Amino acid sequence: MKHALLHHGTVLYEFDLDRIGRYLRFPSRVPDYRAERGHLEFVRRLDMSRAEIVARLRAAWNAASQG
Repeated sequence: MKHALLHHGTVLYEFDLDRIGRYLRFPSRVPDYRAERGHLEFVRRLDMSRAEIVARLRAAWNAASQG
């Protein structure tokens, strides 16, 4: 597949980050770079609407809207 990008991840918006620490346990095995840091040290929430996120991704990737 030429000129394609696959990104696997999660975009968090309008999400209560405290839920992550409440429901995800600290892993029993961790890599050295983690240095005992909790989940919230590795995640961020985008403080913008879904429409704004979609518009910015389309603009950045020069993608046309559907429809």
